[in-house]
Amino acid sequence: MAQNFFDTFNVPTLKPPVQPSPAAANPQQRQRHDSADSSVSAIFESASSSVFEQPPHSDTTTEDDATTNKNHFGVFEEFQPEWTLLNDTFRGRKEGLELKFDQSKAELSKKMETEYERLSKELIDRQEELEEDRRKFELETNLMKDVTKFQKEKVKLNVGGYLFETSITTLTRDRQSMLAAMFSGRHALIAEADGSYFIDRDGTHFRLILNYLRDLRIPSSVTDDQKICDELIQEARFYQIDGLLKLKWLNLPRKTQDDLLQMYPSRPYSTTPTLFNLVKMDLSGLDFRNYHVDPKSTFTGSNLEGADFENAYFGFDFNQRVDFSHTNLTLAKFPAAGSIQRAPGMLILTME
Repeated sequence: MAQNFFDTFNVPTLKPPVQPSPAAANPQQRQRHDSADSSVSAIFESASSSVFEQPPHSDTTTEDDATTNKNHFGVFEEFQPEWTLLNDTFRGRKEGLELKFDQSKAELSKKMETEYERLSKELIDRQEELEEDRRKFELETNLMKDVTKFQKEKVKLNVGGYLFETSITTLTRDRQSMLAAMFSGRHALIAEADGSYFIDRDGTHFRLILNYLRDLRIPSSVTDDQKICDELIQEARFYQIDGLLKLKWLNLPRKTQDDLLQMYPSRPYSTTPTLFNLVKMDLSGLDFRNYHVDPKSTFTGSNLEGADFENAYFGFDFNQRVDFSHTNLTLAKFPAAGSIQRAPGMLILTME
């Protein structure tokens, strides 16, 4: 077996020396050490008791104590002006800081309130803008739906040789009209070779009829021309379009309630009847209550839309009856037939 290089040197291993304890080394020295520790402890205890021991309390004030107090008071008097100045300065600065704090707090509160109002207004304005955008979008959507519907419902008409293209929706706008009945789907219609439906009427003003059905309004260019109005009313009677029949009442002379009372003073519960002769007048919305209406009265050709006859008294005459022919009685009120205000057999003519 090969030897280690260091094994060739026969050097003994060194060990640290063992130190003997003082007691084991010298018992007498141990005894002297313990005695010294006891002496030191006794000295510290004696010093502590002498230093911290409280002197006995005495109720009498010595001359030295009075001198000390006097010296303290003198020091207080010496520094009192400076202390007062410092105290006043501190109080002034404190009040100033408190005032500044209150002002800053008020300014901050005002700024926050102003900013809140500004942001609230911006929010409300933005909300209104969004509502307007939504309304426009809905209007545009509905318009496009109508356009699409019109494209699917396109109808061609031949009115007295005039060709028109419109929609089922337009033709059926007035549900009580003849056009609505024609294109309601309840009746079989025969189309021409070109797909149009022929109507044997003068087509001169049919464009105006279609425009009315589209918008349900009559332009002033029509109402201001009496000749056009008369011709259009004639066509409206054929097509049974009630809205256009109002044209004949648009230019009638208007009578107010005061005009009526001046012409025919009201005599409530009078047994003497009032003979009305109100021909071709605009009497819409007038109050005829409490009148005793003579059966020979006539309202021919007048506009009585919304007029109130509900509590009026209508007499009876076998040979006469109140003439309401060719009048507009839309929403007009009358007493019930057979009631005390309207004798049995009293007819009210409302025919065109």
